[in-house]
Amino acid sequence: IITMQILDLMNVHNIKGFLVALSNGEIRLYNEKNLIHILRNDEVAIGLAFGTYGRENGALVTNLQSGGLMVKMLQRQANLQISNMKPGPPSEQDIPLSIPKKSRIFVDLTTREREMGSLMHRMFHTEMAKLKLRTAQNYFSMINEGHAPMSYTSGSNIRLNASVQGLGPIFKIKLQITNTGTKELRDLPVVVSYNDKLYLMRKNQVIIPVLVPGLQYEKGIEIESIDPTGAAEVVRISVYNRSYSNPLITAFINMPVAEPDLQNFQLVQK
Repeated sequence: IITMQILDLMNVHNIKGFLVALSNGEIRLYNEKNLIHILRNDEVAIGLAFGTYGRENGALVTNLQSGGLMVKMLQRQANLQISNMKPGPPSEQDIPLSIPKKSRIFVDLTTREREMGSLMHRMFHTEMAKLKLRTAQNYFSMINEGHAPMSYTSGSNIRLNASVQGLGPIFKIKLQITNTGTKELRDLPVVVSYNDKLYLMRKNQVIIPVLVPGLQYEKGIEIESIDPTGAAEVVRISVYNRSYSNPLITAFINMPVAEPDLQNFQLVQK
């Protein structure tokens, strides 16, 4: 049902019905429970208004979904008391549904749920509580080891975002470090761990002098792929505190496959 409108003709035909616009484009006229007439349209009616239009007492103005207007005049000799259609619900409701037969497994499961419903409910809540506990334990372990996206170890709150830029063989790792705590942090080593058979760095450790709360600091680190085939591997970036053995936070970067060095490739072919 999209919209409805009252059809009031008490002063002319002594009848009061209602109009119903459906999503299939039909506009149905009902007198109490009896379906009097069906008006079929190519478009869906989203608004109905019935009343006097000019010299006609019975006019139906329809607002279509496309934005157009349609005006229908009711015949003066129309009989709205008698319906040629079958009263009551539509005939589609008399068609039986093809419900499959109940199998033996369905009956057994239904009986089991009826007899052991309370036990199954308690088991469900027990397993759900265990799942929440394991999730909290794993997340707590990630925070302590510095593998979580946020760090709360040793009273420090740090957010680290890392991305890689370039096509190779030289890449640039872009770091965005934010101190979300209330105290400043000083002399934080940033260590890059990588496979020395695939990559080469001039210096795999940088020192961040100070992190002021609320400000975002950006740092760029260059790394070169030295593998002839351009093989890639995960690079680990950790932020440490000199007074704490475990990293404050760690980020893992999936390095892309490096494009070959065309100059060296041409020299090898010669």
